[in-house]
This record gives sequence, C-alpha cells and structure tokens, in this order.
Amino acid sequence: KRGGEVMISSIELTGGGLLLDGAPAVVLCSSVFPFRIPRQQWDHRLQLVQESGYRMIDLYVHWGFHEQTPGAIDLTSPERDLRHFLDLAHARGLLVMARPGPYICSETDGGGLPWWLHGDAEGAPAALRTTDPDYLAAVDRWFGAVMPILADAQVTRGGTVALVQIENELDFFDCPDPGQYMDHLARRAREHGI
Repeated sequence: KRGGEVMISSIELTGGGLLLDGAPAVVLCSSVFPFRIPRQQWDHRLQLVQESGYRMIDLYVHWGFHEQTPGAIDLTSPERDLRHFLDLAHARGLLVMARPGPYICSETDGGGLPWWLHGDAEGAPAALRTTDPDYLAAVDRWFGAVMPILADAQVTRGGTVALVQIENELDFFDCPDPGQYMDHLARRAREHGI
C-alpha cells in the first residue's frame, strides 16, 4: 500500500491458489454491498473492513438495482455510483472481488435479476440463465455498461478490482447449456476488458 492505495503489479489465479506479485497469498475478504447501504455510509463500512485487517471486499453488483426499467442502466446516480464506490475501496487500500452477475443470488429476490426479466412481464425472455437470445441480449446490454467500469478499475490498470466472478451458483440451477452459457458470459466480459 501507498497512502492507503492498493499497490500490486500482478495478480494470478492458479490451480493452487492466488499469487500477488508472484507470491502465494491468502486474502481475507469481507462482503460489502452498496445496494444495501446508504451512500453516506459506504466509506465508513470500508473503513471498518480496513481496520479489521481484511485486504479485500466481495462486491455484488445488483443488476436489478441498476436497471429498474429495461434499457435504463444507472451506474452513476448517487446511490448507484459504482465508480465512486470502487474509488473509496481503492483509497482504503482494499482489493475488490467484483461479482456483476448476471445472477448474484445474495439472498435477493430473483437473484438480483431485474424484475422485468421474470414471468409474464412484457418482453421477458422465455428462459433465464440460458442461451435464450432475448435473455443474452439483456445480459449483453448489462455487461456493456458494468464491465467497462470494472475493467478500468482493475489492479492491472492501477485500480482496485483484483478478481471478477461472472454468474453465481449456476450448479444449483437447471441450465440446459451451461458450457455455452458460461462461454458467452466470459467472452463478453473479456470483450469489455476483463
């Protein structure tokens, strides 16, 4: 760290564990979800994590919280300002494991998927968490908004995002095409710089 900022030149996830600057590392991680915390408390919560000795936070980015109306993704208004939250974590010297979904679980209704993707809502896809073209089009729009912010904040670019997990708990869901589905998500994340 330098003045609270994360100072890591390389990070690698191997079959045997996590390497920070080439050295094996065990990183304690605390979950901090800004969609559950008023903005004015974000920095204080991160301060508490920092003071506890933890070096990383687990950050779900709740799609349904950020896109309450189809096509209107809000990642910048005060209570939804992802970049600001990442800047606060960076200033506290905390690494971030970002988890933008699309499905996050996190004990949220519908796993954090927007309400308008479910059931009989107008324009709802036939199948969620699959390669259904309507679902993937919505996911691609979400990733097109959220992934560039996470990519710009990666430790490899002087930021705080050390790891990105796409999807969550797919093994508990009856996905008929998990390989194709996950390949699509990984390809889209990489196209946006992850």
